Amino acid sequence: PSSLPPSYNRPRIPSPKATGVDFVVSTPRRHRPRVQTPTMSGSTPRGGARSSVGGTTAGARVFVRDAKYAWLPAVIVSDISQDARYANVALALPDDWERYTYDPNDESLTKGGIDATTGGVVRKVKLKEYPGRELPLQNLDEKGLTMGKSDMADLPNLHEAAFLYNLRDRHKRSVPYTRVGDIVVAMNPYQWVDGLYTERNKKLYGERLVWNAQEEDMSNRKEVLQGYFERVLQDPHVYESSAHAYRGLAVDGRNQAILVSGESGAGKTETVKIVMSHLATLEDTCNTGDERLNPRESQMKMAVHESVVKKVSESNPLFEAFGNAKTVRNDNSSRFGKFTKLHFDLEDRASAK
Repeated sequence: PSSLPPSYNRPRIPSPKATGVDFVVSTPRRHRPRVQTPTMSGSTPRGGARSSVGGTTAGARVFVRDAKYAWLPAVIVSDISQDARYANVALALPDDWERYTYDPNDESLTKGGIDATTGGVVRKVKLKEYPGRELPLQNLDEKGLTMGKSDMADLPNLHEAAFLYNLRDRHKRSVPYTRVGDIVVAMNPYQWVDGLYTERNKKLYGERLVWNAQEEDMSNRKEVLQGYFERVLQDPHVYESSAHAYRGLAVDGRNQAILVSGESGAGKTETVKIVMSHLATLEDTCNTGDERLNPRESQMKMAVHESVVKKVSESNPLFEAFGNAKTVRNDNSSRFGKFTKLHFDLEDRASAK
């Protein structure tokens, strides 16, 4: 899901044309999409100076490519000269490697000599396989511990390996959502996470990102995004996407679109259901101090909202009739793209609040 912090500097009543939120659900044509090689010559972390992403000195903790695991953490054994073609590294697997890694004991992990200093298996890697002929650095804090971020745009070293290991760290802690700037990345936990989709959470995101959202001068979008989510003290969640879409529709008067994309079994269909459910009930999270509906009227209103979400959700079997298939990660995978459009009836701005 992707959404942007709304423009608050000139709120206006929605025009008659701005009435909807579009959902586009797509699956890459290839089951395992080709990952582009990242540029690792340098990166600019948010709010910081440009930092080098490549490691060349002995003792530097880096990542090296692997045919089975994509990337493995390692330590450079000896300094790498400027004209070197190869580098010697010692693998340095995390302590929780066996517990949180699928098929963790591949024989390739034990091939090679043992480094006397680190005790890791030594590998000789070709530097020409890495952009800039530099090995990508790990993200470490002041104590030398692996750095994890809820917003990966805040990682000092931005590259594919850093992204993957940051997601791995959050996934093992059953934290399915991670942010990349104003994009929300969802990792299917393949289990129900208690407390993630409670009514309290729905209300919390509605209050902070819609009803009580602070005004932001969007003339410099980059500066606004730097620390925006830290200011609202909000953890990454798909409710961000629905809350920002509702705010942009109700206050800015602009149609909104949410794109949900990922591999088979990533959780696209469930994500759309969660977002639509939040959109349908966001109005009820507002607490303006006005006279509220009596319990019976409130119950009837909630039933209408739930009916809308139920109707859209129950349309899935009709779509599936066009063709579903079993994949490696999903026994009933949608083999088609889906476009869903929700219309909201908003008489005036006061009605939104």
